[in-house]
Amino acid sequence: MRLGVFRVYFICGALLLIGCDKNDERSSKPDASRSNSSISETAQSIHSPSNLRSPKRIRDATTSITVESLPSIRLKFIKEIEGLIGRHVADLTSEEWGAIKQHYWTPTLNQVIPQTKGGVSQLAIGDMLATESGKEPLIVQVATGKFTNISAPAEQEFLVATHLLAMATAGQGGASLPEAIANRVDDPHVTRGDLFMFEVFSDAFVEVSNRKQLSQASRGKWQQLAACPNRLYRLLALRTFSHVQSEPKDWLAFYRNYINETDPEIFKEATSLVSQTSFLEARDVLLEFRNRCNKSIEPTFIDDLDLSIEWLKRQPSLDTLTK
Repeated sequence: MRLGVFRVYFICGALLLIGCDKNDERSSKPDASRSNSSISETAQSIHSPSNLRSPKRIRDATTSITVESLPSIRLKFIKEIEGLIGRHVADLTSEEWGAIKQHYWTPTLNQVIPQTKGGVSQLAIGDMLATESGKEPLIVQVATGKFTNISAPAEQEFLVATHLLAMATAGQGGASLPEAIANRVDDPHVTRGDLFMFEVFSDAFVEVSNRKQLSQASRGKWQQLAACPNRLYRLLALRTFSHVQSEPKDWLAFYRNYINETDPEIFKEATSLVSQTSFLEARDVLLEFRNRCNKSIEPTFIDDLDLSIEWLKRQPSLDTLTK
């Protein structure tokens, strides 16, 4: 309940901050043409092969964020970002996201998360995302300004700034999410920065469902996410697609991208989402998943799949939605 209250409050707050000056024609308004030129130069340096994972941070952070300072810092970041990209924050491009990340980036975000634990060859995603004992979940820390295990001011700033932008992205329909992570999806090594981006976007999409019909080009980008080498972003795409696309038949078509998923946690979550559509057509999709189950999937899970398949036989068809 507490997280839900935080989400609703900060989604509204982020959108209000972003939209409050849309008709303000003050002389201090950024020069869009000059800023866009700067963005282009910045993005070229970020996305060049030698700098893809290590953008140079533009700003310095020396003071930790507190509960008292958080509201003013949010407002400052919105103004700062608008000045950086030369316009109001809406439907950011990958180029603009690159410039923003360079502004707030810190080298610690490039730290690769170890992929072994207790002799296991691949660390489970659940273990990556687990909250430390005695600590609040990361999103609660970001929402309240009470950082208990993120002590570096630069990391705190990155989290607050990207959380604001993630909320705005979700509130505006969410179609531009792939642009936010475009420079990271092809790296199979999960970094600390990836974990932060996953957390803020996962949270942002929970309470917001501003669904619309995605364009063919946007749909293609989401399909690319579903097959990208970085498994954390494959999971992010899986969890958020139904929040940006309006039709259940499109959800089922998208979930089919995960039939050959190699990460068992993502595979299982995909089957759960297929079942939750609760339409007869989901049965055939779930059967495809059932036929792809390998030896790493425990028998009890397969039994549950069989029960779900039988249950889906008795559910209404998608055709009933158009009648």
